[in-house]
Amino acid sequence: MKIRIPKKVKIGALTYTIEIVDHLIDKNDSGGQTDSSKLTLKISKGHPDAMVQIFLHEVFHAFNIEFDNEVIVENFANSFLQFVQD
Repeated sequence: MKIRIPKKVKIGALTYTIEIVDHLIDKNDSGGQTDSSKLTLKISKGHPDAMVQIFLHEVFHAFNIEFDNEVIVENFANSFLQFVQD
């Protein structure tokens, strides 16, 4: 199954806009960013497979914005991506 990054995604009652950006400027130099106040998920341009993984990572953050454990979110996103690709 090929995952495409949509322009918008509905998570619960909220609709997030997906923004593909050249580069994110943040303290972690990450490839993605979730902004629950602006309802945006930002994804840095890069390799398509990496962008899909980053997109899923940010979606999982949006599922529960209080979920602030990067290691768990990263592992869950990677596992889910492998699950849908196999």
